[in-house]
Amino acid sequence: MLTLLDHPDKWYKAVPGDFIALRGSVPGFFPVDKPPGVTSRRVTDALRKKVGAGKAGHTGTLDPFATGVLVVAVDAALKVIKYSRDWDKVYEGTVLLGFHTDTYDMTGRILERSAVVDVSREAVEGALAGFVGEITQGTPPVSAARVGGRRLYEHARNNRRLSPPRVVTVHSLEITGWNPPRLKIRVRCGSGTYIRSIAHEMGQVLGTGAALEELKRVREGPFCIEDCFKLEDM
Repeated sequence: MLTLLDHPDKWYKAVPGDFIALRGSVPGFFPVDKPPGVTSRRVTDALRKKVGAGKAGHTGTLDPFATGVLVVAVDAALKVIKYSRDWDKVYEGTVLLGFHTDTYDMTGRILERSAVVDVSREAVEGALAGFVGEITQGTPPVSAARVGGRRLYEHARNNRRLSPPRVVTVHSLEITGWNPPRLKIRVRCGSGTYIRSIAHEMGQVLGTGAALEELKRVREGPFCIEDCFKLEDM
């Protein structure tokens, strides 16, 4: 839902679930189905040009290889984008056991391979149970998070692999498919959660190593994948 206010000269306080756009050029929240292989910034810039907006920003980064819901706020909607931090997110992903990569996903450099032998679904379920609730996870060393004013991927280019801990909330984590060495999962989590880190740390618990092979965000706050449009269709 998008609400246009009739009195743009007045201040309004938004709460999670409210989407307020003040009258302007083309203000509002635009849910985009991000394609693979492009950054969230590039998608945001492309949408800004297509709708003729002056400014635009997204509510949560998706890695270049990931797809799915990317919510872009344009113009006056940026005034309330901060409330999107309270939105839950839902992801569907595929984890590949037996691999350890420098990015925690299969787009990175493979550092180690392990044979996946006698790993049962029950063992995987037991490992995943430790990642539900308020947890501390390591930030992927190749990511856009900052340490000392620089992105972690910039540190990694200088052979400094940093993985600062962060506290996040995972509401639910379920197996939707099990065909060793591949595992399909569905995760509902709070802002700031790295699904790549869940995959990597689960692999450590199992002793096999693991990396994220595919990732799709199917919901962010009230916006579902069914609500999204593709840039080329605008």
